[in-house]
Amino acid sequence: MWRRRGVCSKLPYVQWAAIATLLAHSFLRTWTRSKLSSPTVRIIVLMAYSHDPAPSPAALIEVRSTQVALYRPAGSGCQLQTPFGSPAMRFDEKEDMSAQPPPYLKAVDGYGVGAGKPMMMASPASAAEKDLPARPTTFEASSSYSQAPATSQHIKLQTRFADISGTYYVSPHAVATPPATGRRRRRKQKRTQLVPDAVFRSRRGNLALDLGTTGYASENAAASIAASTRSGNISMNLIAGAAVRPRFDVEISTRSGNVVLFIPPTFSGAIQLHTKRGEMQFLPGITSEMRVVKATETEYLVFVGAQQIVGGEQTPADFCRLRTRRGNIMVGIRGKDLYVKPSGLWERITGFLRR
Repeated sequence: MWRRRGVCSKLPYVQWAAIATLLAHSFLRTWTRSKLSSPTVRIIVLMAYSHDPAPSPAALIEVRSTQVALYRPAGSGCQLQTPFGSPAMRFDEKEDMSAQPPPYLKAVDGYGVGAGKPMMMASPASAAEKDLPARPTTFEASSSYSQAPATSQHIKLQTRFADISGTYYVSPHAVATPPATGRRRRRKQKRTQLVPDAVFRSRRGNLALDLGTTGYASENAAASIAASTRSGNISMNLIAGAAVRPRFDVEISTRSGNVVLFIPPTFSGAIQLHTKRGEMQFLPGITSEMRVVKATETEYLVFVGAQQIVGGEQTPADFCRLRTRRGNIMVGIRGKDLYVKPSGLWERITGFLRR
């Protein structure tokens, strides 16, 4: 007698086994996430891949309230592992690791990183850079940055609205350039040499920096420093160094902020000031030691200190260039001059409008 069969009866045995496996796995995931503390439950799933009456070894999944692990019968060539392919772990550890993709660390390693903590390791951008020498250390800031004296060959601090402050010792690095054989090669060589050793940039924040140099002038004559901001104020103190230290090559620029520069008593070189609508002022301590070369309503060029000649050759000189459009510029000598920041109502209003 002919009998109509349903759709479920037509499914092969392999598909039934796959459906049972998926349901068991979904049940386990739902249960583990709900953090139910219940007695040990043992579920046996027969992994059958054919109609062979002798199925493959059974997988015993043991679920506890504190640990999940997958065990297989001895002799099957399988080792202890979890259903997720990682070492067994506690639920509280897995919650902490939810933001970090696997593999997870089981214990504290040699770097002092705990379980579930990402390891911060530097790697070259490409395989071709593995044989290259180590690059200079670069510091980048995305918020207010103030720290203890730091020494580095290359410093780069860049913010948008936050202030930048701190004491930094800049070590100039030599730029290896090929010999100039043509006009284009010479232009490229000049652009390469203009890369500063230290860069401090902010869009609307203020800059308050104490800068010194390290190294030897016989290897690198000067340390190039660039500090700029769009609407903030810049105050910079240059720290005096020994005669063998590299000289200063400083460039400061701002659009609407004020610039205050204090040079050390050992400063020997030129200072160039430029402003369109602001005022330029030299404090009493520096006026007695400077020589004015150029003086206009918008620009000043002065020499400070005596040029020293050692062994018949002139020693490297310092150079500072200060530029602002609508702000004021003030220059003095550290230890001799004193600058008091104005705190009147008008200064507060203009400072608020700049931001």
